[in-house]
Amino acid sequence: MESKTKEKIALFRFSMIAPVVSGTIKASADEYFKMAAESPHRDLDGEMTKPTYEELKEWFERYRKDGLSGLYPSYKDNTESTELSAEVVNAIRKIKLQHPQATGTHIYEMLLENGNIDSSIKLGAFLRSLRINDLNATSPNKEPKAFEMSKPNELWQSAITAGPKLEDDQIVRLYAILDDNSRMIVGARYFLGYGDDAVKQTLREAFLNCGIPQSLSLGSDPACDSEEVDEICEALDIEAIHCSRIATGKIGKIKRFFRTLNDRWLTSVPTPPDLDSLNAGLGEFIELYNNIVHSGTNMTPKARWTKSSQRIRRLPPEKIESAF
Repeated sequence: MESKTKEKIALFRFSMIAPVVSGTIKASADEYFKMAAESPHRDLDGEMTKPTYEELKEWFERYRKDGLSGLYPSYKDNTESTELSAEVVNAIRKIKLQHPQATGTHIYEMLLENGNIDSSIKLGAFLRSLRINDLNATSPNKEPKAFEMSKPNELWQSAITAGPKLEDDQIVRLYAILDDNSRMIVGARYFLGYGDDAVKQTLREAFLNCGIPQSLSLGSDPACDSEEVDEICEALDIEAIHCSRIATGKIGKIKRFFRTLNDRWLTSVPTPPDLDSLNAGLGEFIELYNNIVHSGTNMTPKARWTKSSQRIRRLPPEKIESAF
């Protein structure tokens, strides 16, 4: 990196912490850094950049210790990012699903505690890697950016949404399960009421037909985030991910499927006479959905899932049945 470039970086970093250094603000340093991290800022090249709260704190500590020289990229603590393995990236994504408000530092500490990384990976390098890999912690007021798991059945997303009225005015609900990597719908069912029987039935069929996922995101509805579903996951060695209402309120792949279902099918079909006919139509739509090229992968969901299906964990049917 050229010396002029390094100097520009150091001066920009100083400009970001200058109000704290000079004492010209009434807020505390911590409050200022949190406020400054909420908005993008123009650097000395005119580019918009958005330092994290953790980076601002780090720059301030560097300046207090070594002055302006501590803000240069060649600083001894190594400002290069560290390469994150696929396993670590997936662990970060799971943490973000469960803890959508976790800061980069909190994610780093959880990874250390869980043994996903060791202390040879320094906090500063880790935080820069989050930015480079587009894995920054999600603000509670912003939509999380899209990500995907590296292979089928690594994560299934599941959720419940309201369905249409039947001819007798009964309101139904829809439970659906989507494979994160392939976008294939591995199970879906309309049902009446608020119990978890339909959820368990849909899961049983999905496990028998599509194998066993490593992780299952349960959503926030009590029908799919129940003690019984937890026990089923434990019996089959599936990691149950309990998403908070903040996390599940964001638009994820399963939520996009619900929107697609509504736009492409529900708005064009007449009021269903009963639950059986509604589920029959749903099955036909899902067969079509799974066999149409997805814009995000340039493959059909079924083809992408099938491509790696030989590596999917399967269990004997009797083992699956015994879990229910």
